[in-house]
Amino acid sequence: MTAIMMASAALALYLVMVLPALDGRRWSMALDLSRNSLIFAVLGVGVISLLFWRQIELVPILLLIVAVHEYGHVLAFRLAGHPRPVFRLMPFGGVAFSDRRSKSQAENAFIALMGPGFCIPLMLAALVAIAVTLPEGASMQWSSTTLRWEVAMPGSARLDAYEAAVIWAAIATLQWSALLNFLNLFPFYPLDGGRTVRSVASRLGWRFASRLTYALTIAIGVLGLLAGSIFVIIVAVIGLAAAKQEETLDRKLEPISNRDMLLTLGAYLTMLAFFGYYATPLLVRFVPALAPLFGPGS
Repeated sequence: MTAIMMASAALALYLVMVLPALDGRRWSMALDLSRNSLIFAVLGVGVISLLFWRQIELVPILLLIVAVHEYGHVLAFRLAGHPRPVFRLMPFGGVAFSDRRSKSQAENAFIALMGPGFCIPLMLAALVAIAVTLPEGASMQWSSTTLRWEVAMPGSARLDAYEAAVIWAAIATLQWSALLNFLNLFPFYPLDGGRTVRSVASRLGWRFASRLTYALTIAIGVLGLLAGSIFVIIVAVIGLAAAKQEETLDRKLEPISNRDMLLTLGAYLTMLAFFGYYATPLLVRFVPALAPLFGPGS
């Protein structure tokens, strides 16, 4: 049953995202299918498969989450008037881009937040799938003892194979989408959170926004150095380079208005809390030091 579900998801992904890319007249929001992009895509699938080879069944779910996230950016580009934005899969995620620059900091923030925001309906669909599949009297609840989401069954009832497969896939989608988007909202470059915070800070001037961006990105790099995380250090270095490269362009953008700043900040903090709540089990698994915050007595 799990194999059938994976095959169906892959087919749906192909019909919705790949076919439009082959025929731009049908839908201009599409994958970048250039040779370099395909090479990056193969590397991306390979890296994700290597990282999760002990849980290979998670790979289609992770690819779906990345695709939905990047399509959020693509949709935002389209709504902002960009004619043909595309996205490509990369070794550690994805990237969406357009052939023209944004006009304002508010537009930059909107495009940045639409990636994580587009994953919220995916997570809500997962919650609906769980609610519909659970037998009568059963419920999904957070356990402060085991620090994970669990299915509470009435009496000696048990889930059948189909119910177990659907609920497993839905919970995996819910948790991994929450974790990836929660981390993506951290306020340093080149993550969406860093871009959002930079746009909000532009209200106080581009110099202040640039200095804040550099400070936050350097801070996360130092934390990565102290933790011995090569990956975090590399991301911080890439972020500093990207922030420096885009600094000149940012000076020319229209600053964000007070209204848009408050709306952006509200959306950012709301999504951070939403994703953080459902990411708790995976956060605790990867950072055991957080366990006392969510265990009994917390």
